[in-house]
Amino acid sequence: MTDERWQAITRAAPAHAEREWQVLPENGLGAVIAYAAGPGRARPHLVPLDERHVVVELTRDGRTSRASEPMTPDDLAAIETAITEYLADVGLPAPPCAWWEIDLPGALDVDELCERLDQLAAALPGDDTGVARARREAQTILEAVQALLGESR
Repeated sequence: MTDERWQAITRAAPAHAEREWQVLPENGLGAVIAYAAGPGRARPHLVPLDERHVVVELTRDGRTSRASEPMTPDDLAAIETAITEYLADVGLPAPPCAWWEIDLPGALDVDELCERLDQLAAALPGDDTGVARARREAQTILEAVQALLGESR
């Protein structure tokens, strides 16, 4: 069951309809960012399965090649499972089955945001690992995104 914050995110009107929305990464980090951004600043990014692609890497004789292939239902299920399991590990509720877009202020783009958040998480002191570390990193990311976007909308 999806929690109230995710439900509010999927139903909210955009806080700034005139701005261009940016697609978040299709992984746990993207889901944490969407959850932190909250209603009006994050929304589902709805793309039909037949328009989605995955990058497949093949290594043969020490050489790696990459190719884009249509995403299969199994690919989609594996990605959704990985996101849901990651969020459970860091203490956040499972999202609806969707990928996410975010309304970022100013000239900030998603790649720059993710890089900054990765740097914040990597700079956390301590030698904890595994789930304990992931929880601290996720909490840091939540707080940073909320500070960037402002909790009062």
